[in-house]
Amino acid sequence: MFAIQNPNDTVFTGITDAAQRSSVNLTYTPVPGTTTGEVQTAWDFVSQFTPVESTYPNGGSLVIAGVTVAGLGSSRRFQISLPAYAGYTYEVYRNPTLGDLAWSALPFALSPAGAIDTNKITASSEGTLNVYLEAKAAKGFYYVAFRVPGANTGVP
Repeated sequence: MFAIQNPNDTVFTGITDAAQRSSVNLTYTPVPGTTTGEVQTAWDFVSQFTPVESTYPNGGSLVIAGVTVAGLGSSRRFQISLPAYAGYTYEVYRNPTLGDLAWSALPFALSPAGAIDTNKITASSEGTLNVYLEAKAAKGFYYVAFRVPGANTGVP
């Protein structure tokens, strides 16, 4: 094992709690089968950001990438797939920042060739909900607002 520490590393030496310092100190071991001194280590990387949570909080939003799919005839549509929960109401917006939309949800269809005739849907069961839009999203991402069952279904 190698335990070489740079004495000029002010970030590491600034950690005065021994347990905290130990949690960021990596242990290097020789790479098996090499003769030139390679070493290896492992660490956990935690970003604290998950684009889509597996369970929803008490209402909120998601940002989801759209995928181009064939639409009605020779047209194209943009499909987004989201984890839906029974009784939750969903609306889709083109701009993740909502800057230029004046809180107007985009109309969508529930099938690639279906009529673009709704801008809000309440899921009847749990699973993946696919919606199909004609409007292309800014930078490829759509903003999806959702509300828990029984919540106000007006403007988010």
